[in-house]
Order: sequence, then C-alpha cells, then structure tokens
Amino acid sequence: YKLYNLGGVLANLLAVALAGALIAPCRNVWGARVLFEMLCVTGLGTALTNGIPLRVQGVANDGANARDLGKDPAALRAFWVQLSMNARQAEGVPLREMPEEWFALPDGGLDNIMLASQAVLHANRLMSEQRFAETAQCIDALLQGDTAILSLHRKLLLCDRLVCATTLGMRHCNHSRKHAEKQDASAR
Repeated sequence: YKLYNLGGVLANLLAVALAGALIAPCRNVWGARVLFEMLCVTGLGTALTNGIPLRVQGVANDGANARDLGKDPAALRAFWVQLSMNARQAEGVPLREMPEEWFALPDGGLDNIMLASQAVLHANRLMSEQRFAETAQCIDALLQGDTAILSLHRKLLLCDRLVCATTLGMRHCNHSRKHAEKQDASAR
C-alpha cells in the first residue's frame, strides 16, 4: 500500500531528476533549458504536495494515506476492498455482482475516511440491488451524527435517499428533506 500511494511521488521525483540532468546539456538552447527547468519546478512541487501528508476538506493525499493506513488494519482492508472494486468496475462488473463480503459495514465508528467510504459503498450496493427500503434505512443511519463521510458522498447519499423516497412513496420524503435542510445549514 505504501508503494501504491507513493508511486506518483516517486515518478515525479524521477522525472525531476531526468529533467534536471537534461538542463546542463541544453544550456545553450534557451527553449529546451526553460522547458526542463519548468518540469523540475512543477515536478518537485507536485511531489511535495502529494508526498507531504495533508488533508484538504477531509480528503487525505497519498502521503497521508501511506502514513495512516498501516496504523489501522480495518482501514487498510477498506482501502484494499475499494481498489478491488475499482478494478472490477473498470472491467464492467456492477456492484451487485461483486462479492457481498466487500460491502459489509465496518465495525466501530466511521471517524476514518476509508471506513466511512466503505459504509457509503454498502449503501451503494443496496441501491444497486434495488433494495430501496434497506437503502433508505442505511442512508438515514449514515447521515446521523458526526462521521468522516465526505461532503460529496453525503450529497450523493441524499440524492439516493430521495430516489428511495420517491420509489417507496411520499411518506419517506419528509425524513430526506430534514436531512437535506440539515446538510445545507451545516455547509453554510
């Protein structure tokens, strides 16, 4: 997992070294020299911003993932599951045809972004299977309380919750409207 997360940083540093090595032979060719200097600056900047552990609006960069995943076996498993799902989706496999154990709700709290994302995927699987009542209950539970669920995922869950409400009947809409108003108020 560390090599996966730091692979981009290493590729950037390799590109910086290669561009740096080409600056001296091109010192008399102004355009080439400037190009290689710019590649060095942008490559180094990208390597630093991706490699130094940071969180921006709750989203961890690769450096933070490489540092944090080893500390929590459940988060590391969630990371592996998410990568496996991405690979299967790239092959055209829908969520409902993937192994059910990949979608188990994580044990413990959802204060870790990887575990919170795993819980969102659980709701996505229920939706994919058109189990709308269960999806609605799951989404309602996920939107309660303080979790590490990303703002984008929260908004997408609200959209799915509204689909469930309209599919199941209007009696389910009031609960979704309360969640939407609560989300709007916290976003301000």
